[in-house]
Amino acid sequence: MKEELRLGSAGNSSETAPYIRRTRDNRLLVTVAVPVERDKHTVGIVSLTREAREVDESLFTVRMSILALFGIALLITVMLSWYLSLTIARRSCGWRRPRPTCAKAAAVPAASRPPC
Repeated sequence: MKEELRLGSAGNSSETAPYIRRTRDNRLLVTVAVPVERDKHTVGIVSLTREAREVDESLFTVRMSILALFGIALLITVMLSWYLSLTIARRSCGWRRPRPTCAKAAAVPAASRPPC
């Protein structure tokens, strides 16, 4: 029978969590270490360090989509506020109210005329 080298499974408590760090040039590095066992004895450790460019790119993509949604929400809020202010201004100045003609306007006292 051949000797079997196997990596520690996910169910074992000997497995360590990944170590995540950034280098000085702002690259993301992920390091994982797993014990190698033979006949239920640890004979070594396999350590893997990898640059996580995909993680950085997907994180950037998510942040840009959130920023874009925030910008769209801000634009919609400003446009609706502008529309509402125009609507309020028009209503207070007698918008869609029939204007008196010049002959009728002279007959109406100035105090009862609309302020616009």
